[in-house]
Amino acid sequence: MREVSATLAMEGIEDILVIFKRELAKDTGITEQRTTDFMLLIEELMAVYRGAFGESCPIRAKVTTTRKTRTFTMRFFGDELDPFRDERAHELRHLLEYGQDVPQWSYEDGWNVVAVTVPRTSSGLDVLKFCYEYAKDDKARLNIGFVVQLVGTAFNIGASFLVARLIVHYTNSAIEQAVLAALLIFACMMLEELTICISEWLYNKVKRHVLKRIQDDLANNVLAIQTVSMNSHGNAVFIRRMTDDAETLSNGLTDYYDLVIQIAGYIGTLVAVCAESFPLFLYEVGMLAVLYLIHTWRSRAMIDSTSKAKVAYERYSGILSEVVQGHHDIRALHFEKRISREIDSRVQVSNDAKKELLRQRWRYRLVSSSVLNVSDLAFMLLVVAFLAAGMLEPAMAVVLYNYHTRLGNKAVFTVMRISDFTSELRLAGDRIRSLLVSREFPKEHFGDKHLEKVSGRVEFKDVSFSYPDHGSPLKSGKRVLEDVSFSVEAGQTVAFAGHSGCGKSTIFNLLNKQYTPDAGAILLDGENVSELDKESVRGSMAVISQYPYLFNATIRENLAYVKPDLTDDEMVRACRACCIHDDIMAMKDGYDTLISEGGRDLSGGQRQRLAIARGLLCDRPILLMDESTSALDNTTQRKVMEALRGLSGNRTVLMIAHRLSTIADADTIFFIDKGKLLASGTHGELMQTCDEYRELYQAEQVEASR
Repeated sequence: MREVSATLAMEGIEDILVIFKRELAKDTGITEQRTTDFMLLIEELMAVYRGAFGESCPIRAKVTTTRKTRTFTMRFFGDELDPFRDERAHELRHLLEYGQDVPQWSYEDGWNVVAVTVPRTSSGLDVLKFCYEYAKDDKARLNIGFVVQLVGTAFNIGASFLVARLIVHYTNSAIEQAVLAALLIFACMMLEELTICISEWLYNKVKRHVLKRIQDDLANNVLAIQTVSMNSHGNAVFIRRMTDDAETLSNGLTDYYDLVIQIAGYIGTLVAVCAESFPLFLYEVGMLAVLYLIHTWRSRAMIDSTSKAKVAYERYSGILSEVVQGHHDIRALHFEKRISREIDSRVQVSNDAKKELLRQRWRYRLVSSSVLNVSDLAFMLLVVAFLAAGMLEPAMAVVLYNYHTRLGNKAVFTVMRISDFTSELRLAGDRIRSLLVSREFPKEHFGDKHLEKVSGRVEFKDVSFSYPDHGSPLKSGKRVLEDVSFSVEAGQTVAFAGHSGCGKSTIFNLLNKQYTPDAGAILLDGENVSELDKESVRGSMAVISQYPYLFNATIRENLAYVKPDLTDDEMVRACRACCIHDDIMAMKDGYDTLISEGGRDLSGGQRQRLAIARGLLCDRPILLMDESTSALDNTTQRKVMEALRGLSGNRTVLMIAHRLSTIADADTIFFIDKGKLLASGTHGELMQTCDEYRELYQAEQVEASR
C-alpha cells in the first residue's frame, strides 16, 4: 500500500496526480484511454472541492492494492458535500454517465472521502472460470476428452519406461526381452494415437460450441451498446474481439487441459528419473524451476507489448475496413495518396509494435535457450562424474540421458506455451469482458413498463441535449436541443423544418432512444420513454433514414428481416407503393437479386425507395422519416408521398424533409432554429407568422425555378 498526504497547494495536487497515474500504469492491462478518463475524473473531483472549500483546504490521498483491485482514495476536509449532487459538478456527472470508473463518496469525521476502485487485469484462473461458463453444456465431452487424454498420457509414460528397459536389454543382449519390449512400445504408441484422435474430436466439438456461444453473446451485447459508444470506437475494435479474441477464449479450456496432460507426462518422466537416480531427479526439478521463473518473468514483461501490438493492429484493420466501405468516395474525391499515406503510417506503427514484441520474444528465448544449453552441459558432466564414481551403470546412464532429452526441449516448449497461453488468454478475456460488462462500452437502458398497444401520441417536455466530445466521456457543452417542447396527436402527420444542424435528426434519435436527453422528458402515449421497455419503444416505431443500410443479401431477404412471415403479395404491394417494383423486376433475378453490402450497387434513390418499402412492411404505429426521399426526383418523390399518405392510415408520421414543398400538407410543421423550437403551425400559418420559415421556403422555390 502506498500513501501520500499534501495540502491543496498546486504542488500537492500535482504530486497526487503523478502518483495516481504511476500506480494505475502498473497494471499493463489498463488502456491509455482508460488512464486519460480516470485522471480526468480525479481532476474533476478535485475541482469540485476546490470550488467549494477554497484553495487551501487539506487533502489526503492513498492508493491501496489487492490481488484483484487498486483503490484510489482522496479525503477532503470540510463540510459534508456530496460531489455528485453539487450544482457545479455538471462535468463530473457526465463523466459518471460515460466513464468506466465510478467513485464512492462518504463523510467521516469532518472528511469527505471519495474512493475509486479499479479492477486489475484478470488472472489466468479468473479467465478460465469465465471460459467454463460458456462450456457448461459441454462439460461431459470436456471431461471425457480429458480422461481419454489422461489415459493416452499413461500409455506415453508406459512407453517411456519400456524404452528405458529396451535400452538395457540391448546393452545386455537380451534378445527375447528386447522383442517383447519393442512390441509393447508399439502397442502403447498406437493406443496413445487412438486416444489423441478421440480427445481431439471431442475437444474440437467443445471449441465450436463455445465459440458459437461467445460470438452469439458478443453480437447481442454489441447490438445493445449505446450509440454514443458505438460511434466513438472503430469497427475493428468490435470485429477483432468478436473473431480473434473469441477464438482465443474458445480454445482456452481445451488448451489448458492439454497443458495439464503434458505436465502430467513430464511428472511421469520425473518419477522415472527419481526411481533411477535421486540426485539427478533433484537436478531436473531445479532446472525446470529455473526455466519456469524465466518464462513467468518473460510473460509478465511482454503483456504490455502484446496489448500495444493488438491495439495497433486494430487501428490498421480499422482503416482497411474504411477503405473497403469508402472506396467510392476515396476515388471520387481523388485522395488515394492521402489514404495510402495513412495506411502506410498505421502499418508502420503496427509493424513497429510487432517488431518490439518479436524482439522481446527473441531476447527471452535467447536467455532460456542459453540456460537450457548450460543445463544440458551440466547434466552430461554430472553423469560422467557419477560414472567415474561408480554410481551409475553405462546402460542406465544412457536411459537417464534419454529421459533428460524428453524433459529438456519439450519442457521448455510447454513452459513457453504456458506463459504465452496465459498472457494471451488474459488479454482476450479482459477485452471480451470489457465488451460485455465494462462501462467502456455502456449498454442501452430500458424500463420495465410495457404498453400493450401504442396509439402513437408523442410529447417532448423541456428536452435538452448535447453530444459528448469525440473520444471523451465529457459532453461538448454545446447544446443541440434547448428546452424543446411539442406534442403530436395519434394519427397526425407532422414535419420538422430548419437549417442543417439545427437538431431535427436529434429529435428522432431521442424519440427512438438512440440517445438519452440531458434534461426534460419524452412521452409516448403519456408514458415516459425512459420507463418503457424496448418493445414498447422500438417495437412501435419504423425509422427510415436518409442513408439507409441494406444488407449483403437478396432484396427479398432484406425486406423479410422486418417481417419474417412476409408474403409475395405484401412485398409487391409495398414495393409498388414506393415506386421500386419496376426497377426490381428489371433486374436479372427480380426480388431474388443479391445486392452488395450497404446496397452500393443500387442508386441512392433505389436504396431510399427500398428502405421506405421496408419501413412500411414493419407496420408500426409511428413512422419516422428522416429526409428519406432526398435522393428522389420531384416526380418520384410526389408519387411516393401520395402513396404514403394513402397507406399511413392511423399511423403517426413524423417527417424531416429535404424539400419544404414535401411537407406543405403536414398537419403541423415545427420550425427548429439553433436547437430551439421557434414556431409551429400549418404551412400557410408559418408563411404568415415565421419569417425564417418563409425565407427558407422562398429560397427553395427560387432554386427550383432555375
